[in-house]
Amino acid sequence: MMNMIAHQSYVFLIIKLAAVEILILFLYLLIRLPKTIFVLPNLTISENISLNYITIIYFVILSLIKLLFTVKITLEWAGNVYEIRDDSIIHRKGIFNVKEDIYTLRSLSSVTIEQSIWGKLFNYGTIILYSPIHKTNYYIVNVHDPKKITDTLHDNIEDKKNSEIIRKKT
Repeated sequence: MMNMIAHQSYVFLIIKLAAVEILILFLYLLIRLPKTIFVLPNLTISENISLNYITIIYFVILSLIKLLFTVKITLEWAGNVYEIRDDSIIHRKGIFNVKEDIYTLRSLSSVTIEQSIWGKLFNYGTIILYSPIHKTNYYIVNVHDPKKITDTLHDNIEDKKNSEIIRKKT
């Protein structure tokens, strides 16, 4: 039996960070290009210098916004952890205000992987856990290497069932 930590796939972290980068670049260009093309040729040197100060302030504000979004996205990713133990799955969400859900393997009967073509290409997927006791599905969403995780879960579930059978016989 083995304990394992699972995160959402790195692919989603990279996509979100790239989206922030592209959005900030777009916002910067939205202000910078019209100024360069239409305004700068018609300004005196002193007006151009004061406009550059405004551009620098705008750039600093955009950089701070980018930093805040980058930290937020990274902390959300780092704070969303699934810990697969011998007898349970613990889902921890949050960094400063941590919410923890615990699911016992004893209550689970099946483990399924859902992967899209992108999931197969980048090795991520969603694991669906079915609990007949609660008559509901639990989802481990977009985790890296779902096959390895499901193999661990299958092994742990089988070990639980075998240990219960041994206890019943004695």
